[in-house]
Amino acid sequence: HAVVAGLWDVSDYSSPRLMRHLYEGLAASESPAEALREAKLELLHSGKYAAPTYWGAFQLYEGAL
Repeated sequence: HAVVAGLWDVSDYSSPRLMRHLYEGLAASESPAEALREAKLELLHSGKYAAPTYWGAFQLYEGAL
């Protein structure tokens, strides 16, 4: 099981973009860690949302229940 959570409030404009890329990665059978990494890199390289303020808050928590 995995949970992605934010450490602080994030822009209502950048969050949907990150989540879209995250879910696309998961749908392509990437691991949650890889999907989140790729989604963050997408924002980092976007120019508009490159600052860590937009993507750095999202953390992955994984473990067995």
